[in-house]
Amino acid sequence: MLKAKMVRGLTTGWLQEGQDNPLAPILVFLHGFPDTPHMWDKQINFFSANYLVLAPYLRGVGPSEAAVQKNRYSIDSITMDILAILKEVDPDQNRKIALVAHDIGGLYGWQLARYLDHRLSHVIMVNSVSLDQMTRKLFGFRQLAKSWYIGLFQFPKIPEFILTRFWDYFKHKITQRPELKGDYQLKPKDVLPAINQYRMAFKGVLKRRPVKKIDVPVLVVWGKEDPYLEIPTSSEIQRLAKNFVIRVLDGGHWIHQKQPDRVNALIDQFLKGAPCLT
Repeated sequence: MLKAKMVRGLTTGWLQEGQDNPLAPILVFLHGFPDTPHMWDKQINFFSANYLVLAPYLRGVGPSEAAVQKNRYSIDSITMDILAILKEVDPDQNRKIALVAHDIGGLYGWQLARYLDHRLSHVIMVNSVSLDQMTRKLFGFRQLAKSWYIGLFQFPKIPEFILTRFWDYFKHKITQRPELKGDYQLKPKDVLPAINQYRMAFKGVLKRRPVKKIDVPVLVVWGKEDPYLEIPTSSEIQRLAKNFVIRVLDGGHWIHQKQPDRVNALIDQFLKGAPCLT
């Protein structure tokens, strides 16, 4: 079900499904680029039986109103938007929260994890990295070569023109997902706000902050044929979390869509405290 509310002065939308029982935990899904929350449809359908599932539209995507001020696309600002949604659905702020993120959604997921404090129960990253990871990875040639588009996004007007002019090619060839349709992916009008997220994230890379480890369990699920991100190492995740497990599967950047049953089973086992051996 689509929900929308004025959040910090801007209309903000999210998908909400599942248990409204105040004892049921909350499971938050954060999408990346070029996507909407519908990229998680198979996960939302699976987990809504036991969780209250929330999947925000990130700033400027779909019903989430685009901002004039560039700083509304920063990691901190989008994190505050997500916190406002959580307060709307859980005003007493007593429910446990697990986070699942993909692609650039991971930047917000790791930041959100530090804001949630005792409410946070689990963190799941699906082909997604933290700002600290990305900053360090960009010093390596392989990741730098894969991240060429982030450099392109820093130029004014040029990426917007290219992506809107050649949208069909970008959508089908670059994402390698020609089967997607409807609400799954960004529309051309959503391109500028999405690019602004990358621009503000890059500024975050230039102003890297000290990293504080989180205490809750972390699951990293990775499609090993990802053309955009290098497979994370244990030493990378050790900088971010004290308790973690990494599972590498056959597939690309959108492994949760390529192998939804297996990814759902891994996440489900992880949330239930099982060893994630599927």
